Amino acid sequence: MSKTLMTSGGLLFLLLGLLHAGLTVVDMFTPRLLTPENDRLRSLMETTPLRLHPDLRLWDAWMGFNLSHSLGLVVFGAGVVAVAIRVDPSAGGASVYPLAAAAVGLVYVLMCLRFWFWVPAVATSAATALLGLAFITAVQR
Repeated sequence: MSKTLMTSGGLLFLLLGLLHAGLTVVDMFTPRLLTPENDRLRSLMETTPLRLHPDLRLWDAWMGFNLSHSLGLVVFGAGVVAVAIRVDPSAGGASVYPLAAAAVGLVYVLMCLRFWFWVPAVATSAATALLGLAFITAVQR
């Protein structure tokens, strides 16, 4: 049971990352979702350089940040799934894997609550709950 829960939690993180990457790629060509409501602000982002480097525009950095965030979710989710497939979380000492994954998931939940909106908070909370349940079922076995 813990293996299934861990796999499910990992898959949900993986899917969230892929969805976020897809939305980012769409916005790279036709900004609609990860863009400010104010079109003038986006236009300023497209022309304003970062102080870090004069050739780097804020809009490009924003798209890059979103893609790297997506990659982090994809790699985390895929890693959790890979571990769940290869390791029985209820085997001696292996319950540390779903516990560590749930801890990372909790950090994502806290970021959602602080920086984003309710949809990613709910989805991330669900994935983290699955990982937490994987840990609980692993230690109860």
